[in-house]
Amino acid sequence: MPRNLLSLLIFAALTLLVVVLWESPPSQLLRDPAGDQSEAADHPDIYMSGVEVMQYDERGAMDYHFRAERMDHFQLDPRRPGPKDYTEIDAPHIILYRRQTVPRFIQSNRGHADASGEIITLIDDVRVWQTQNDQLISELTTTKLVVKPDEQYAETDKPVMIDAGINNVKAVGMKAFFDQDRIELLSQVRSLHDTE
Repeated sequence: MPRNLLSLLIFAALTLLVVVLWESPPSQLLRDPAGDQSEAADHPDIYMSGVEVMQYDERGAMDYHFRAERMDHFQLDPRRPGPKDYTEIDAPHIILYRRQTVPRFIQSNRGHADASGEIITLIDDVRVWQTQNDQLISELTTTKLVVKPDEQYAETDKPVMIDAGINNVKAVGMKAFFDQDRIELLSQVRSLHDTE
């Protein structure tokens, strides 16, 4: 190959490279080589089915028991875990035991956990109840409930309904301190007492 032709081809290739780089938008040049994060959020990185977790306190007593039909974990940055990662949960069920003579049961159709797993948001047909000797003591229903199992705490800003036998209470917003057996209703509280 003649020397002038080789020089001409190298010059043409370099010119083409400069034109392509010059015309490319900066977002194309700076794009994450690991891929678009929105694509990563479409599919879970890990999924588990038939999940069961038992948490014990420092004395070895059962603190809470967590079950779910399925959990899909989404890691937004494929290279490392981050604070915006999350987990979608199918049919979550939690039993709180700490300092309670009667366990408290919490369930919903689906849920969402933060990256640390310390905050679980239950969504769609949320139910919290206690039973003793197979008799329902109390039942709370709402559409959304944020639960912190380690703290035995839950809250919502949605309407709640509490059925405690002859007492029925409706309110909007609630804070529940389960280990203290205390519930704070935040607004629009209405109570109905059935004397029959």
